[in-house]
Amino acid sequence: MNDATYTLGEFLAVLDGKCLNPKNDASRSEWLGLLRHNWHGLENDAKRDEPGCAAVRRLITQGWERGVALMQEVAASVDLPTPQSIRRRRVWGDFGDEVEMQRVWQGNIDMAWQRMSKTSGLGPQRVRIVVDSVAHAGLGADTMRWRGVAALRLADALTEAGYSVQVESAFEACSPESYRLRVIVKQYTDPLDLSSLAATAALPGFFRALIHQWQYYISKGYIPSCGYNVQSLDPANFVDPNDEGSAMFVASQKLKSAEDASNWVTECIRSLQPEEELLAA
Repeated sequence: MNDATYTLGEFLAVLDGKCLNPKNDASRSEWLGLLRHNWHGLENDAKRDEPGCAAVRRLITQGWERGVALMQEVAASVDLPTPQSIRRRRVWGDFGDEVEMQRVWQGNIDMAWQRMSKTSGLGPQRVRIVVDSVAHAGLGADTMRWRGVAALRLADALTEAGYSVQVESAFEACSPESYRLRVIVKQYTDPLDLSSLAATAALPGFFRALIHQWQYYISKGYIPSCGYNVQSLDPANFVDPNDEGSAMFVASQKLKSAEDASNWVTECIRSLQPEEELLAA
């Protein structure tokens, strides 16, 4: 099993390295030069003679605004629930960090002090969003991108509510060798840059250009082509035992439209609400 986890920077650096099997260099070089703009979802974003791999890497740096526009389409398509904020807020009481003398003079001593408080009764405050990057060759890019668009929308909503969010592009395959890959495209501590995140989580070319290229790099055997027999990833294989206490949501291959994306985001947000709130809704 070729099992690897990288940050985005580490992953891009690996792609610039030498193939473990030198025989794969020629195949990788050929892959680097392919255009295939429509297949990569780059039909309106790549320059005329720009190879797909180069265009994807450029958009990671410059951002993919069309992906953000698709996310906004999801946001506008239905009335999505708003996650309960877990940001610290100021509350009044009979003790705290600051006193309001006007309230003291009015005799309201029990509510004269202010302090910072977290909302109680909440579940995890850290959320991992794993995007299933696997797709068969015949799947249209316009369909493939919706799982990543859904991840963008969820990351945006949860970040606004105060959650720490990590986003990963994940890949798993069993032929011609066994592969399992996690690329952490946004770490918990990173600021949320939707335009750059769109180029990794939602742009089909991130998988179809760069992850295919990675397979040439990582394989110890000779790979004549990237015509692999791929499968949908198993979420159980991507549970991170070192990230206890976080919630994990997988944007899977089942998300094939704006409606699918909206429904998935709604389900994820509702699952984070305290049980007593769900019963009262």
